[in-house]
Amino acid sequence: MTIGPQPSTFAQPKEDDINRFLDRQPPKSLVYICFGSYTWIPNLRQTKILFDTIDKLGLGVLVINSLMTLFSSPRTDLLKLINERLERLGEKGMLVDWAPQEVVLRQQVSHHSDHHSS
Repeated sequence: MTIGPQPSTFAQPKEDDINRFLDRQPPKSLVYICFGSYTWIPNLRQTKILFDTIDKLGLGVLVINSLMTLFSSPRTDLLKLINERLERLGEKGMLVDWAPQEVVLRQQVSHHSDHHSS
């Protein structure tokens, strides 16, 4: 069993891209969502509620794409919804396949984090 941030073997965005995104966010204004590499916990209805709440609170969001198609059937319905919601958020939303968790959690922008080990 492993505990803590794990290095990814998947395609990774440049850390600079993530840092630039994080640097643009005001302090305590970002929700970090990562449920692990192989799953997405909320269903479609719960995902809508999650993004409605983030929007109403005026927060941004960094979503780690846990909807990997390599290991299970793709959740195109969830990906479509997430992409639509992130488009509405503009500069306040980002979807990546992987992010260095220690970099994200070290930033002062994290308002809340939901991830597989929290």
